[in-house]
This record gives sequence, structure tokens and C-alpha cells, in this order.
Amino acid sequence: MRCPHCGSALGRDAAWCGLCLARFDAPAPVAYAAVPAYPAAPAYPAAPPAPYEAPPAPHGPPRTVPAQPHQHVSAAPYPVAPPAVRLVKPPPPRGAGWTTFAAIGVGALTQIAFWLLTRNDVLENEALIRYTFLSALTVYGIVTWLVAGRLQMQDHPLRWRGSWGYVPSAALGLAVGGGLAWLLLEGAKSAGQEGGDERVAVLVSEGTFAHIAVAFLLVCVAAPVVEELLFRGLLLSQFRHHGVAVSLFVSSVAFSAWHLSLQSLIYYSLAGTLLGALYLRKGLSCSIAAHAAFNGTLLFAAVSYAMAPGAVVTRDGLTLSSPSGWHAKEGAPFTYLTGPSGAEVVAVAIPGRYTDVTPAELVARVQTGVVPELAAFEVKTDTARTVDLPAGEAVRVRAVADGRDAELVLLPTPRRMHLLMLSSGGSPRVREDFDEMLNDLTVR
Repeated sequence: MRCPHCGSALGRDAAWCGLCLARFDAPAPVAYAAVPAYPAAPAYPAAPPAPYEAPPAPHGPPRTVPAQPHQHVSAAPYPVAPPAVRLVKPPPPRGAGWTTFAAIGVGALTQIAFWLLTRNDVLENEALIRYTFLSALTVYGIVTWLVAGRLQMQDHPLRWRGSWGYVPSAALGLAVGGGLAWLLLEGAKSAGQEGGDERVAVLVSEGTFAHIAVAFLLVCVAAPVVEELLFRGLLLSQFRHHGVAVSLFVSSVAFSAWHLSLQSLIYYSLAGTLLGALYLRKGLSCSIAAHAAFNGTLLFAAVSYAMAPGAVVTRDGLTLSSPSGWHAKEGAPFTYLTGPSGAEVVAVAIPGRYTDVTPAELVARVQTGVVPELAAFEVKTDTARTVDLPAGEAVRVRAVADGRDAELVLLPTPRRMHLLMLSSGGSPRVREDFDEMLNDLTVR
């Protein structure tokens, strides 16, 4: 007999199993299926001893290979793509419009103040030239401060050059600016207007080194650099995102308004458009060079005009020779010369009268105010005196003409009396030039 529980052999009369101690009358336990165990992880092969001898090569002695440490290679993770980078265009610089508006306002206030000065009859032309230099330097100094402050506030660097580099871009600007100025001067010369820009010609008309140096600083250095930084480097760049046409239009109109000249509005607008196009193509180095070359050519023409040989005019039997820097006005009904600082010399012939009047008698008439030809002048009668000139004895007297200091010379001859009037403009050089003219005067 066997135990129904554990299967051990028992006697025939056993009531319970002596091995598992189970009673024979108890129900047999439920048999469960055996669960297979997980397979063990495969063992990696052991590293070979170090060093070991590699098998001999087909040719040559056996070589010894150093032992390599055992490395466990794990599965590499899936590659993760980097996040997409979106290129964002930086915003255009802001505030250049307000800076330009402020600069134009400073220029306008200066122009108004200068216009009020010109209404003063006491100031002569030479003093006004000095005030012009001073006011221009002040305006450019203030605008430079405004531009520098705006450049510090914005993070956008200035565009100084194009694809050609600095030197080629500047050379292109010099060629364009100088060529256009030369064409402009040739056109003005064919129309009978010499000396280039009239305002620049007056500034350097004295012909001294100081006047020419200050004019060069203003016209060829301050104006090109400051104006190009303001109207092209700042203003045009701010409106660049609106398109080329809009940015050129805005900058050229502002450039024209800066000069405050209604009669030259189209001229300065075209000049601003050209300079803006050069800036867009080749940067500030090109536009500044073009601006400086244009102004420099006009300045050179003005200096050459101021130092040109003087004019020799013969009219009504009077020959008047002038020093350098004096020029005759063609088409005038009388002898008319212009000189430094806007000075003027006018010679008028008075026929049929005063032919038999001696200079001493003429002095008496001037002092008593009975010379009708001098009624347009405020004659300082106490200054009337006779002077000996190579052309004969004359009367010289100080006067005021249109609120400006003047000097009159009356030269009686047997056929007519010549009246010469000098408006000096307050220039000491002009008085010396007038004395030289009187010494070279001839009458026939």
C-alpha cells in the first residue's frame, strides 16, 4: 500500500503515513503545475589573458597584441533632433526721426536768428561772415551731439561699407561727387555764373588762410560727416524696412528741409536721393566721400574765383584797374565791381556839370549840401577833403549808403565829373584795395 499524498510505501493496515503524517481519509491536495524559471542571463566571455600571442601572420614573425579591457556595449538611445532655430530679423533702429526733426529745428532757429541779424543796419558783411562761421560750427556741434546720443541708444551698427570694402567704395564716391560738381560748374559757367556756390564764394572771398581753413572744415568735413550720419546712417536706415523707394523719399525730403531753401528744394532733394542710393549700395564710406568731393570741388572753385586776377574796366573815358579778387558785373549801365566780403565799387559819369568847378569849390558845395548827386547818401560833410590822385585832384568824403559804411570820390575833369562810390562791407582789405584802384586810375 502506498500513501496517496506522498507516494511512500506503507503497510496494509496503516491509518496514516509515517512520512508525511497525512491521514488516509483526508482529501488529497490540489496539484499545481510547475512554473518554469526565467532563464539566466548569458554570461559574457571572460577577457583573454594579457598579453596573448596573436596567430602568426602569413609572412613575418608573430606579434604581441596588448590586452584590451572588456567593454560592455549598451544599446544607444534614439537620436533626438535639436529644436528648430528660427532666424528673427532684428527690428529697425527707432528714434532717428525725432533726432532728425530736432536737428532741422536747431538749424531753423539758427537761420531765424541769423536773418534777424541781417536786419541790423549796423552790422557789415565782414561781421556777418564771422557770425556765419560761428553759427554753422555751433549747429554742427549740436547735431553731432544729437547723432552721437542716438547711436549710443540703439544697438544697430552703422553700415560703413559695401561689398567692395572701404577704399574702393570711397574712391567711387569721390569720382561721383567730384564729377557731378564739375558738370554743375561747367553749366553755371556757360550761363555766365562763375565762382560756384555764391554763399561759399562770399565766405572765402577775403582770400585769407583763416577764412579758407574754416570754410574747408565746415564744407568738406563737418557737413559731409554729420549730414550723412543723420540722414543716411540713421533716418534712411530706420525707414529701410518700408522699402527702398520710401526710405529714399523720406531721407531726401528731410535733407532738403535741412537746407531751408525753397528755391533749391528740388536740387537738394535730387542730391539727397543720389547720396541715399550710394549709401544703400556701398555704405557710408561712399556717400560721405561723394558729399565731401562735391562740396570740395565747389570750395576749390570759390577759392580760385576769390584769388583770380582783378578786372580792368574802361567806360566813359575812365579806366579802373582792380586787384585780385575783384570782378566786373557785365550788363550794368555803369562800372560795377564786386570784391571781398560783398564789397562794391561803382563809377558813374556826370557829363555837362561841374566841369568848371575846382576841387576846393566842390568841397564847399559838399559841405553845404548843394550837390544833388549825393542826395541818396548820408554824407558826413566834416570829412570832405581834397586828395591828389595820379588822374588829377579829387574830393574824398565819408558817407553812409543803405545803412552801410561808404566812401565817395568826386573827380572833376574838363568833359565830365566821375563819381566813385565804395561800399566796403567792413573789410579792412577792401579799403586798401580801393586806395590801390585810385592810384591806378586813368582818365582821358
